[in-house]
Amino acid sequence: MVNVKFSSGTYNRRFNCYGPENKNQKCPPNHDLPKNSILMPHYGNVSKKTRHAASIRIQSHGGGRMRFGGIKGGGISPSTPFIPETTNWTDRSSTGGGPANWGDSNTPAIASNRTGDKMWAAPYGESIYRSTDYGVTWTQPFTNVLDWTCIASDSAGTNLIAAAGPTGGIWRSTDSGNTWSQIASSPRDYTSAASNADGTVQVVTGDTTGINQVRVSEISAAFVNRIPSALLKPVSIASSYDSSVVAATKFAVTFRTDITGAAGGVIWTSIDTGVTWTERLGVPVSKNWKGICTNIDGLKIFAVISGSNIWRSLDGGANWIELVSPNIATPPTTNLTWNDIACDDTGTNIVAGGTGAGIWISSDGGSTWNDTIYSPPAAFSGQSFASNKDGTMLVAGQTNLALWTLGTTPAAPAFSCAPAPPYQTACIKPPRNTF
Repeated sequence: MVNVKFSSGTYNRRFNCYGPENKNQKCPPNHDLPKNSILMPHYGNVSKKTRHAASIRIQSHGGGRMRFGGIKGGGISPSTPFIPETTNWTDRSSTGGGPANWGDSNTPAIASNRTGDKMWAAPYGESIYRSTDYGVTWTQPFTNVLDWTCIASDSAGTNLIAAAGPTGGIWRSTDSGNTWSQIASSPRDYTSAASNADGTVQVVTGDTTGINQVRVSEISAAFVNRIPSALLKPVSIASSYDSSVVAATKFAVTFRTDITGAAGGVIWTSIDTGVTWTERLGVPVSKNWKGICTNIDGLKIFAVISGSNIWRSLDGGANWIELVSPNIATPPTTNLTWNDIACDDTGTNIVAGGTGAGIWISSDGGSTWNDTIYSPPAAFSGQSFASNKDGTMLVAGQTNLALWTLGTTPAAPAFSCAPAPPYQTACIKPPRNTF
């Protein structure tokens, strides 16, 4: 693998397409790159046997291109694990103009695109904040003051969905949050939102007596209710990142009540965008389920229980284990007031926290947890979390106090390219054997 840095983030790609000498040949699509990107060997051959890496050209959807020199006989340098420059969280409410009063909402209201350069925070009783520089500075391009309770972004950070309760309705943005349109006004106590990779599937959950809903919109169409039972009160929803409606986006939802309507929630999953549902009997009933997250393909699912523990499934919800001893090597402290949890694409890097629970991070898929390596703010009461695609940029909302980030803002690439066709200025290659 090689780390390829765009101005919008870092992408990993295994160069496994081969062509005739001195020919350009398109590689298979790579969903980690910006939409409509082209990745190809450039004037050379990449051979499995000789590993003679020619220069590589990457053309982004905006037309810019970058060329990287290869290493003869050495192949492409492998990527390295993420090591942040700091282990301290940064208070963005004071340094970057983000929200200082997170409000009274009891649901997640933070979102990030996959690269982590774009973030949104939707506090209860304020307007929506946005950052386009990895959380360093924040603005409010959309100034509607509502009781926001949830927000979600697609992969690129272009298509957003947000909701406000009890009378604020559902809102959609197709320009990264510059402008928003109200697309549903029915009163609901909205609790959670999610999106697939390209925003063709958006979902919002609502919790109102007798009108409990999992409202799904496909390809920006009207919302339809896809809930397994009207008796279930949804709390939090997570979506896989399938980029095709045909492929059927996977959902995992925590509910506040069980199928009979009795107190004590359960988890349900769907593999067909909410058309059909399966109750996951392998997880305990009569629990106060809160936040839930999935990896990119919806097979790894993590969920937290307020006043109890973190649970994990590695097979799409069919089987679950409680992340306590002796099930895993180093578990988080048990019986904390967990509120939310966020995962990266692979389900390897996870962040969780809650009221008085601090911030707990796992870098091995939940097998070990630590709340001291990456020092959280004192007496942290986490309400919501979001992660970029590889867990290198995290954002956390602290109840009634601040917005925090943890991660390293990528440096600008040490090369330049023609900004758009017809490429009158060629890309400048870096020194030999460097990237």
